Amino acid sequence: MLSLIIADDETGIIDLCKMLIEYPNTTVVGEAHNGVELFEKIGELHPNTVITDISMPGMTGLELIERARTSYPEVNFIVMSGYTDFEYVQSALRLGVWDYLLKPLNKKELNRILKKLDEHLESVQVQTRQQERMEDHLQASLSMLRERYAREVWQKRIPLPVPRIEDTLILPGGRLFQCLLFCVDNLLSTKAALDAPMLQAGGAMDAISAIEAEHGMETVMFSVGDGIAQMLIYPPEAGEDDCEALLKAVSGEIRKFNSQGAFSRLTGAASQLRRGSWEQLPEVMSQAQTALKWRLEKNQTALIRFQATTAAAVEGLPPFSRAAALQEAVTENRMNEICHLIEEAWSRVDGAPPGSRYRVLEELLEALNRGFSQLPGAEHAEQIPEISVSDVLYGDLTPAVISQHIQDYVREALEMYHTYVRQRENSVISRAKQYVQAHLAEDISLNDVARQVYLSPAYFSTLFKAETGCGFVKYLQRVRVEQAKKLLKNPGMRIKDIAEAVGYRDMKFFNKVFLNETSVTPSEYRRFYS
Repeated sequence: MLSLIIADDETGIIDLCKMLIEYPNTTVVGEAHNGVELFEKIGELHPNTVITDISMPGMTGLELIERARTSYPEVNFIVMSGYTDFEYVQSALRLGVWDYLLKPLNKKELNRILKKLDEHLESVQVQTRQQERMEDHLQASLSMLRERYAREVWQKRIPLPVPRIEDTLILPGGRLFQCLLFCVDNLLSTKAALDAPMLQAGGAMDAISAIEAEHGMETVMFSVGDGIAQMLIYPPEAGEDDCEALLKAVSGEIRKFNSQGAFSRLTGAASQLRRGSWEQLPEVMSQAQTALKWRLEKNQTALIRFQATTAAAVEGLPPFSRAAALQEAVTENRMNEICHLIEEAWSRVDGAPPGSRYRVLEELLEALNRGFSQLPGAEHAEQIPEISVSDVLYGDLTPAVISQHIQDYVREALEMYHTYVRQRENSVISRAKQYVQAHLAEDISLNDVARQVYLSPAYFSTLFKAETGCGFVKYLQRVRVEQAKKLLKNPGMRIKDIAEAVGYRDMKFFNKVFLNETSVTPSEYRRFYS
């Protein structure tokens, strides 16, 4: 569609030109009677086409075209002239005008030029849209490849070759880069179910992303466990001062969130700055992860910077020598000894460098979980107890509180486990569940399982629902989905193979069941929780 201004110092020529225009995709949006007025009208009405006389008072058509080329390069000019002004037409053509019209105006020639120009502009728009779509697809592919690469380096912690798109590396060389890591800790005094903890600080994370964009950063963001990792790539001209300014702004945003009295606390950790080779990426990722563990001592710090001396001091701490004794105490359910050993481990924290608490916490949880895995009958249990860091990190996070949280969790886990074991013995339902677990990949029916426990299908169905609180089919779906969730954490398995491994041959039906049970698709679950 052409939006048109017609300019001539003779009003009759403008009226004639309007009358001669028959090309349907044309709208006359204005008119002008001298060069100065025409320049003003172009700025006011933003046409894509101007038909102008080559000789006008105030500012000639040539002068206007030359000036407009700088201010309004998107405007296309068609000049009108008499035969005696053809030298001016040649000059206009050298300035890049679209075409020219000789006076007196010819209707057929005028409409031919307008049609040709409109078709050209439409072709340019099509090409522009195609180019934009290609650039969008390329950017999406680039973002996806960068995220996939960063996540793989995070998981493997070894240097990996940087992929290419055609002949171009997906990550630029010679630039400053570093890793940031964020987590949210629950500040409630009792362990609460804080689903998707990073959502608690969603506004702060959005503000941090905006700050990074303002600083010209290229950011690769991906989820890691209960946190968010960012790989930051600084602009080509950036230096250490730019890094300092960015981290200061990010730290301010974290402090702002934490000062709002929310039920959670956001902490960020930053690696050292690196330039050049991406072989250093595993190192900066490890630095950020290490620094984040110092938050138990630096609980008033918004953004923790990695320091090699602090890391070396923590690394030099001797390991907990009573780990084997703690593992054995768990296996044999000696709760008093378990509590004593946990207290003994925490006594090493006093006066130790930042990161020591987390180091001891990891040692304790490793020993406890090994003990859980060796509980009597654990090999037949559907689910043995296990403690994660997030299970005990809540409240004010002082050493005494964390120690008590661990003891409470162990006591509760062991009580629940031994209650389960007692109820499981000689239980028909337990044998049925074991059969389901052993034949999960097969086409299991209620009748099949009822035969295995020597009950009629009707009675088994009633008994199963009474003891479990749900029907057999629903239970089977849940077990299959739970197993699928575990397998989805293995990035090497295809989703189709996982579906078959848990008894679903129809991918559509598997996706539907998984979505109903978890509110996310298998692909989404793998992306957010693997």
